[in-house]
Parts: sequence; C-alpha cells; structure tokens
Amino acid sequence: MLKTFNNKDFLLERGYFLKSRGISEFNNNKYLAAIENLDQSLKLMRDDFAWMSVDYFNIGKSYLALNNEDLAITNFKKIDSIFNKQEFLLPELRENYELLINHYKKKKDSEKQLYYTTQLLKADSIISKDFASLSLKIHKEYDTSTLIEEKGRLETANTWGIYMIFGLLITAILLVYVLFKRHKKGKETLDKYHILQEKLLTDNYIARLEKPTPTPIANQENSEDKKPQITETIKNDLLLKLRKFEEKKQFNQKGLTIHKLAIQFETNSNYLSHVINEQKGMNFNRYLGDLRIRHITYLLFEKNIYLNYTIDSLAKECGIASRQNFSDLFFEINGIRPTDFIRKRKQEIEDISYPKIKNATSLVSDN
Repeated sequence: MLKTFNNKDFLLERGYFLKSRGISEFNNNKYLAAIENLDQSLKLMRDDFAWMSVDYFNIGKSYLALNNEDLAITNFKKIDSIFNKQEFLLPELRENYELLINHYKKKKDSEKQLYYTTQLLKADSIISKDFASLSLKIHKEYDTSTLIEEKGRLETANTWGIYMIFGLLITAILLVYVLFKRHKKGKETLDKYHILQEKLLTDNYIARLEKPTPTPIANQENSEDKKPQITETIKNDLLLKLRKFEEKKQFNQKGLTIHKLAIQFETNSNYLSHVINEQKGMNFNRYLGDLRIRHITYLLFEKNIYLNYTIDSLAKECGIASRQNFSDLFFEINGIRPTDFIRKRKQEIEDISYPKIKNATSLVSDN
C-alpha cells in the first residue's frame, strides 16, 4: 500500500534530509556547504525544537572551523534560548555549553562564564533523567564536581566584583560631594573676600569703631544705676586719649589690659570701661581685639610683605598671644579666615601682575 504525504510532511522530510546532508558535509570538512544545507533545513523545521538545536549546533561548529567565532557563538546562544524555553537538551548538544564556557573564560567575562556554567549543571541534571543510559557515556570536558567548584569560584569572584563596583560608586559619589562642597565653600570664601575688599577700599571698614552700638532697652534703668558718674570733661579727655591711642597704634602692645591702659591715661579702669562701652559699643577686650584685627587686615591688604608672614607671626605683630585666638577673632570680624584672605589676596595680586608681565614681554618681542 502506497504511503501518501501531504505538503507539510513533505517539507518536514525535506528538512530532515537537508539536516542529514548538512551534518555529512560538516563531517567531510565542507563547512560552507554544511552551513547552506543546515540553514535551509532550519526554515523547514520550525516545529521541531530538538532538531533545530542540532542544526544550530552544527552551523556554529562550522563557523568555528572557518574561524568565525562571533557567528559560531551566536548560533550556540540560540541553543541556550531553546533550552531555556523547552527545558530539554539532546546529550550530543552538551558540548554547546562547554564551548560557550571556554569562549567567555578566554574573554575573561566571569559573569557570562558563571551563567553558562550554571546552565550546563542544569543541562546535566536534565540529561541524566531523560537519557540515563547515555549520560555516563558522554565525553565531558567539565564533570559535575569541576562545574560546581568552578561555579563557586565564579560566584565569589562576581560577588567581589559587585563589591568593588559598589565601592567605586560610593567613592565617586563622595568625591563629587566633596568637590561640590569645596566649590561651594570656595565661592562663599571668594564672596566674603570681595565684601571685605570693598570695605577696605572705602571708609566702611574703620567706621564701625566710630559708631557706638545703642544700649539695649531691657534693664536700662538698672544699668543706669550701676554706671559711674563721669563729667563731660573727663569723658572728652578720655575720648581724646583713645583717639591718640588708636592713631599711634598703641593697641599692639603685648599683654595690654584695661588696668594698664587706665594707668597710662591717668584715670581709673571703671571710667575707661564706661567710656569704651558707651562710645565704642563694645567692651574693652572686644574693642582691643577689633583694633588689632582691623590694623593687621589693612597691613595684609596694603603691604605685600605681610602676606608672607605665618599666622603666628601676624598674631604677635598685632599683640595677640594665641594663633587660634587670632584666627577666630579675624574670622569673627572679617567673616573669612586669615589663611583664606591671604590666599585670595596673593591670587588677586598674581592675576593683576601677570597681564603686565605678558604685555611687557610682548613689547620686547615686537622690538
């Protein structure tokens, strides 16, 4: 009895024939012919995923023999896609994963090497169930114990890699934050320097000492009772002496106290303290520190030689014993640290001088 074929059966049979011929061509080292037959076979065998995998495997190995590794790996990956979807793999296709593992091992891509190692362990588990009698006869470049050991090593390496990436990311974020804060602080320092510079170029910087701070209204009656009774003559005399004291820069004396200054002024310290509080709007210690800091600030701004002084030397120059007290008081009065002021002033002088030098060089060159 003759067997009848419909069109679908015919195409399927044709696909199997082309597959067999393609494998034969591959075994005879006719790789281009093998690829051509296997490609035609794939078009006719879309419903048979197992034999499609065989086609992809032999196409991949043909490309590998032709030294076209990229196309070979592309076809090997298609087998993995089918395996993920169908969870089935023919025993003879186990080598597919060994080839992929070796490829990514050579590329030093531990992430993909780990992935295909895990896939091969999964494939071995399925093959041992579906093809128990054949699984022991298959040649294995990687046995189960080797694969498990390699998987553990790769997982550890990848974990460290993740930690390193995370660490580098945190470091980068911190670096950006530090740079941002430094930029912000630098801008704020520059703004404060310009404000101070503006005051130094006008009378505003020294004018503060000429304008007393109004006495607070709270407890004003009690404070009035405690004030010493000073005649206008004594008050005017002390104000005159304070003006001379300021003009002659006598405030730079080391170890100066209100008692010592009162003796110099031939008065008592209560009178002197009262006049300073009332006319200068501050107590004696702040008044003295204010004079010293404003004086040294002027020197730093007007005379370049002082820009080369250390903070200790600047403190001693204006009669302040402690470097820290000098720096804190400078910041409190000027809104900027002395080191920042000196740095900005030097930079400003350098920026002014550089064009002059450049222009002078240009004139010499032209001549």
